[in-house]
Amino acid sequence: MTNSPQTQLKKILSAKDDRLRALRAIDGSIELMDITPDFAAELLRRRHPHQRSLKERYVADLADAMTDGRWRWTADAIRLDGDLFVIDGQHRLSAVVKSGVTMKDALIATVTGKDVILSIDQNRPRTLTDMRATHGQPVMSRTVSGAIIAESADWSQWRGMPRELQLRTIEECPFTDDLESLFLNAGDRNRRATISVGSLSGALRCLRTNRDDAMKFFTAVFSMNPIVNGEETEMARVLYIFLAESKATSYSSEQRVIEHAYKTVSAYNHWKTGRVVSRLMWKGGTPLEVVG
Repeated sequence: MTNSPQTQLKKILSAKDDRLRALRAIDGSIELMDITPDFAAELLRRRHPHQRSLKERYVADLADAMTDGRWRWTADAIRLDGDLFVIDGQHRLSAVVKSGVTMKDALIATVTGKDVILSIDQNRPRTLTDMRATHGQPVMSRTVSGAIIAESADWSQWRGMPRELQLRTIEECPFTDDLESLFLNAGDRNRRATISVGSLSGALRCLRTNRDDAMKFFTAVFSMNPIVNGEETEMARVLYIFLAESKATSYSSEQRVIEHAYKTVSAYNHWKTGRVVSRLMWKGGTPLEVVG
C-alpha cells in the first residue's frame, strides 16, 4: 500500500494551501483551479528531484508578459507525476510567483506512467513560421525574421524572446521589404556565402539610420559585387570576404551572430567615413553606433 494514491496524497496533507488537498495521484486526474502566487510557491516546493534546471531569463520574460497582460492562458496543464511532483510547468509557476499574477482557471493534470518526466516535451514544437501562418501572415525566410528579432534585442539573448513578442517585433519592423530584397537579390550561391542572421541584422541597424545609403552598400555586399554609385568599394569587398570565409569555417551560434552584426556595422561605418581597412576587428562590447 506504500505507493497507493491515498498514501501518496498523505505526503502533502500538511501543506498550508488547502487546494493541494484536492490533487489526486490517479492517472488522468485533472483539476481546474486558480493558481495564486502562494499556491504556485507550494507546488514549486514539490518539484521533481530530476527536474531540468530553471532558466531565470525565461522566467523573467514570462513574468514580464504576465505583468503587462501579454501572457495568454492556454489549455497546457501543470503536470504532476504519480508522487505528485511537478514535472512540467516550473517556469510558468515561477513566473506566477515572480509577477504576483494569478493564473486563472489553470489545469493541473496527474500522469502516473513510469519515468513519465522523460517523455514530456518530445513533440514537434510550433515554429515561428507556423505561428505566422496561424496569424495569416506570409511565409518569410528564417534568416530575415531572425535578423529582425536579433537586431531588436541588440544581438544578445534574442533566441529567448517570447514568441508573441517575436511576432509583434517582425510585424512592426518598417524595413521587412528591404531585408527580403537584400536576401533575394544575392542569388542562391552568393546568398549562402554572405547572408547570415548577424550580417542582415547589422544591415537592418544601418537601414534605420540611412536607408538609401545602406541599401546601396549592402546590395553590393550580399551580391558580392563591390560597386556602389558606379565605383568599386573596398569596404564592401572586405565585408563579403569576411562573411564568406566565416560561414565556411564556423558554425551558427549567438556569438557568431553578434560578431557578424558588429563587423557589418563596422564596415558600413568605415565606408561612410571614407576609411579603408583590410581587416575588420571585433573585441566584444556593446553594439556600435551607426554613422549617418
